[in-house]
Amino acid sequence: MRTFVAVFAVVAMLSAPVRLTAQDVDEVGALTRRVDQLLQVDRYSDALSIAQRALAMLKARYSEDDFHNATLLKRVAEMYARQGRYGDAEPFERRSLAVDEHMFGADNFLISNSLLRLADTHRLLNEADAEALYNVLW
Repeated sequence: MRTFVAVFAVVAMLSAPVRLTAQDVDEVGALTRRVDQLLQVDRYSDALSIAQRALAMLKARYSEDDFHNATLLKRVAEMYARQGRYGDAEPFERRSLAVDEHMFGADNFLISNSLLRLADTHRLLNEADAEALYNVLW
């Protein structure tokens, strides 16, 4: 029985997301600020590289449904959209919406911005479901 409890405890520890330390939060914050600076001067390639590094850090250390993750997902989608790469932006828009729905609930008005961005992306891609996404907002 003790062996079972010990194995269960180890599995639970390994499967649970590790909380970000203050240093991690500072580093992710610094990376996000750097991404924003690079976006302001249209340095998308550099910004994307940094955002992907921050996303990898968050994924390795925290839940994918974390607020910081949603923020970075939106930044990556924005980078692609600014370049007219809507097909590349769409999965990041969709994931960011999923995180927002997880955090706030699917019927919460706080997800409307993410839903609007996804609908706009689908409209720009000439996707048939764009109108249905807009209708959810109204």
